[in-house]
Amino acid sequence: RVPEGVESGNPIRKPAGSASKAGNGLSDDFSNGLGMQWQFAKEYKPERAVVKDGKLHFTAEGDSFANSAPLVVNSSDRRYEFIVEYDFEKDVTAGLTMFYNENANARISVDKDNFTVFVQKAAKIRVKNTLGSKGFLRILNDENEVSFYFSKDGKDWNRVERTIDATGYNHNVFGEFLSLRAGVYAFGSGKVVFDNFVCRKL
Repeated sequence: RVPEGVESGNPIRKPAGSASKAGNGLSDDFSNGLGMQWQFAKEYKPERAVVKDGKLHFTAEGDSFANSAPLVVNSSDRRYEFIVEYDFEKDVTAGLTMFYNENANARISVDKDNFTVFVQKAAKIRVKNTLGSKGFLRILNDENEVSFYFSKDGKDWNRVERTIDATGYNHNVFGEFLSLRAGVYAFGSGKVVFDNFVCRKL
């Protein structure tokens, strides 16, 4: 039934305004402060995450996810990668994580000595850090098959030869009504500067 006052056969006019930008909105170059997509996975401590000069200055804390909350985003895709640029102080361990909770997570960390892949608290493989304190980290999640990379320039990637299956990181196994989230973290003493966080659907 045609509403009163509307002539039959007339097309609906396109709303005014411009189209929104493509993308999932999870990437962040920190040029406008900390984006609304970020959240602390556990204890809320906004003083740890300070944005200045277009970069995220993240204060390190603790030595594991049991006493240091990562900063995470929720992804609704099944195939995606995320990348971040880092610059850490000497007593800091920085990293990227696929995080369900402190028991169910996979991550790649970098410190002054090594790149290390951890799965559920256990170190699975280590590669000597030849890049120093600056570089890029990348995690690729392909239908819950998760792989880990590092790079000097964010273009040429070195894969750490360890792929893990994250299929079981869900409520049926761990029972917390959560989801597998992507995030950054910092353990130790000092700060890490994160920049150019990219979350890209594959």
